[in-house]
Amino acid sequence: MQLVEKAIGALCWTFVFVAILSLVTTLSAPMAVAQDESPGFDPHPLRPADTSSPRNTLRSFNTNINAAIQSWRAGESDEARERSVQRALETFDLSQVPERGLFVTEIETLLFMKEILDRIELPPDDDIPGDEEVADKEKVLTRWVIPNTRIAIARIEKGPRAGEFLFTAETVDRLEAFYEDAKDLPYKPGAQVGIYEDFAHTPGLLVPPAWGAAIPAWSKTVVLGEALWQWLGFAIVAVAAFLLIRSLLRWGRRWDERHRGTTALMRFGLPLSVLAGVVVVHGCRFVFLDVLRLISDF
Repeated sequence: MQLVEKAIGALCWTFVFVAILSLVTTLSAPMAVAQDESPGFDPHPLRPADTSSPRNTLRSFNTNINAAIQSWRAGESDEARERSVQRALETFDLSQVPERGLFVTEIETLLFMKEILDRIELPPDDDIPGDEEVADKEKVLTRWVIPNTRIAIARIEKGPRAGEFLFTAETVDRLEAFYEDAKDLPYKPGAQVGIYEDFAHTPGLLVPPAWGAAIPAWSKTVVLGEALWQWLGFAIVAVAAFLLIRSLLRWGRRWDERHRGTTALMRFGLPLSVLAGVVVVHGCRFVFLDVLRLISDF
C-alpha cells in the first residue's frame, strides 16, 4: 500500500513539474518571438550615442530624439523610449546643469534643440566634420559651430567623456534663448510640429492619457507661458497647500500648549508641524513639475 502511495505521489510531482515546465516554455517562447519581431526591439540596448565627431553627434541626436517622439506619440513602451531619450541626452555636455530641476532641464534641452533644428537650415552631411576630419592630425579639430548660429559642438578634453564631441555646456545654457529667437521661423518639410508645446502644456506622465485628452479646449489657451488649466491647477494646489500648512502649524501650537507643563520631549508639536510643512512644500513642487508640468524653476 505504501509503495502505491509513493508511486502516486511521485507521479503527481512529476505531473506538476511537467506542467510548470510547459507553462514556462509556453509563456517564454511567445515573449521571445514578440520581442524579436517588435518594431521597437533594440538588439543593442547598451549601445551609447555615437559622439565620435560633430557629424555623428548631430546625427545621433536627430535619430534618437525622432525615435523617442514617435514612440511617445504612438503610446509605445517606456523602455524603448527611455533608451532613445538617454542616447539623445548623451550628445550634450550637461556637466554644468544643477541637480535641482535636472529632469525638466534635460527634457527642455532635448525639445528646444529639436524645435530649433526643425526650423534652421543645416549644411549637407559632407560639409559637417566627420571621423576623417577628426582623425586628421594636421588640422586638429576641437570645435564646430552650426553655420549662422551659436550652437556649438566641441570635443571634451577631460573627464570620463574625454575625446567625445558634445553640444557644449554654453549651448545648453542658452538653448531657451535660441529657441525664442528661432520659434517664429517656419518648420521645414517633414518636421514634427509643436512637440515642445505638446510637452509643455499637457499633463505629466503620472496623469492617465484619458484625463489629459479630456481637458477642455478653452483651458489650453496659453497665458504667460502656461496653459490656463495649468494656472488653475497651480492655484488649487497652492491654496490647498497653504490651508494644510496653516492647519498643521495650528495643531502644533495647540499640542505644545496642552503639554506645557510636561517634559520638553512632549512639546514636539511645532517642530513636527514645521517638518510636515516642508514635506508638503516638496510635494507641491513634485505636483507642479511632474503632474501639472509647469516649465518653471520651482
